[in-house]
Amino acid sequence: MADEEQAKTRRLQVATMRPDDSGRGIARLPRAVMAELGLAEGDVITLKGKRSTPARAVGPYSEDEGLEIIRLDGLQRANAEIGSGDFIEISKADSKPAQRVIFAPAQKNLRLQGSAHS
Repeated sequence: MADEEQAKTRRLQVATMRPDDSGRGIARLPRAVMAELGLAEGDVITLKGKRSTPARAVGPYSEDEGLEIIRLDGLQRANAEIGSGDFIEISKADSKPAQRVIFAPAQKNLRLQGSAHS
């Protein structure tokens, strides 16, 4: 019974993503794996390498259809602490709407102004 409650996971080999997809927070994975994990296009997944990081699941490049790979960008690979060719565990994330979002400047001496609304 406990196995049924546990989220389904799948292991895939990591490959690099095309430069035009980099930085978008997406992971390209096989449609068969998406169906197996109950994922729809755009669902949030957890990528578990040495560390965990989230991504949005999208379908594969046409030339990847049928291959057992997941395409990730450099930032995702760095966040999960894995490299191209390594294997990573994928599962559907239990995502919830944000209660609050805080924006912070990316540079020193940059000031953001605005009012807080609850």
